[in-house]
Amino acid sequence: MSEQGPGPDAELDLTAGSRAALRRPRRQERAVRTRRRRTVAALGAVAVAGVGVLAATHRPAGSDGVTTVAADGSSSAAVPGATTAGPTASVTGTATATATGTASGTATGPATGTATGTAKPSKTAAATKAGATSSARRTTSAPAPGPTPRLRAGGAPFATRCAVSRTLVPSCGAYWGIYSRRYGGGNVETTVKTWESTVGRRFDIVLMYYDFSGRNGPGWFPDASMKNLGSSRILLLDWESRNFSTGANYRWADIAAGKYDASVVVPSAQRVKAYGKKVMLGLDHEMDLSYAKHGTAAEYRAAYKHLRAVFAAQGVDNVVWTWVTSGYVAYGNGPHVKSFYPGDQYVDWIGYDPYNFNTCHSSGWETFDQTVKGFYDWSAANGLGSKPLLIQEYGMHYGDNAKSRQWYRDIDDVLRTRTRIKALVRWDSDTSCTLRIDSGTGMVAEFKAAGLAVDRP
Repeated sequence: MSEQGPGPDAELDLTAGSRAALRRPRRQERAVRTRRRRTVAALGAVAVAGVGVLAATHRPAGSDGVTTVAADGSSSAAVPGATTAGPTASVTGTATATATGTASGTATGPATGTATGTAKPSKTAAATKAGATSSARRTTSAPAPGPTPRLRAGGAPFATRCAVSRTLVPSCGAYWGIYSRRYGGGNVETTVKTWESTVGRRFDIVLMYYDFSGRNGPGWFPDASMKNLGSSRILLLDWESRNFSTGANYRWADIAAGKYDASVVVPSAQRVKAYGKKVMLGLDHEMDLSYAKHGTAAEYRAAYKHLRAVFAAQGVDNVVWTWVTSGYVAYGNGPHVKSFYPGDQYVDWIGYDPYNFNTCHSSGWETFDQTVKGFYDWSAANGLGSKPLLIQEYGMHYGDNAKSRQWYRDIDDVLRTRTRIKALVRWDSDTSCTLRIDSGTGMVAEFKAAGLAVDRP
């Protein structure tokens, strides 16, 4: 294993039994809902062929009085009326579309790209979302003359600016992310860039797990590889109260009492502050499953609040705080999950880890909507509906090929319906289940198509 320690695989192996017991088959009697079908044919080709221009220009500056936060977490205040002319790019291919993007940087300006390529198949029909109209049609010629919409990197046009809040919440679209260390000897930077080359787009978020040892490697964040990735991506850091190398667990009560402040917490806060860019940081994802090794719900809440207080005392203002549970709220488990919630004033994003385990845990097949809906609906009904949702881990145990392909194809439509989901991170590793992206025939292509279709902030 790499110097970064065993990572979350070890934790998930330990909790596989818990997951197997908790993840029951959900009712399969779901009414078949009529889905809007839309195409990203020509415009999807722009996202692929024009990635050099448009992927780097996916977020315009905010409107008057709005601070725009870039994908790497840096921010710049919008100057009313100030614009900078952007570049023009032309790429040649098969199906032609014309779209206007926005040059990234501290100031914005129009960037026009004319791009062609092989159209993404099957989605056809116009859709209107949040004031943005999509009416793309499969074509081998440019659209009729008229106002040319700016282009989301995912392929859908939009007419209005997409602002990002100081806590990194996008007003439209969703961040597309990954956790993977499968290449380069476990090096996250090499792995992420390898996957980006494969899927034809840059990830918006990269997830990494760190332990509480405070030592260089698994307990040292952000490390060099993540800093390099953070130049154009948001870093999502999960801080685990255990030691990856020894397997030791740390008690939440001790963290809350300040036992590790001098050796671990303060140095970590200082490194994050020195990094400068915004990061997303949470304590012990799925604490509702692993609590027996660390303490009670009350002790978890106290530890979480203590970490926030120490970071604030160190002058750290570039952390967006996350709270991520297993998401298992069925069979009356909701109150148990909520008992770990520190409170609205301490948490910026709430999250969960939904999986379509399929036959792995005898859960039965779930569509993507069935996979994510449980915690989504529960959180809205239990006082957490004001918080943006982070799917910190998601994945699928490969099954029937047609169903597996459809699982990915549904993602875009589900995100357009379940608009509180503002980020989702694909888990690309195996535990007791086969959850890799490339676990079945055609799955890499489907993951790629889903990433290009999803509206990108």
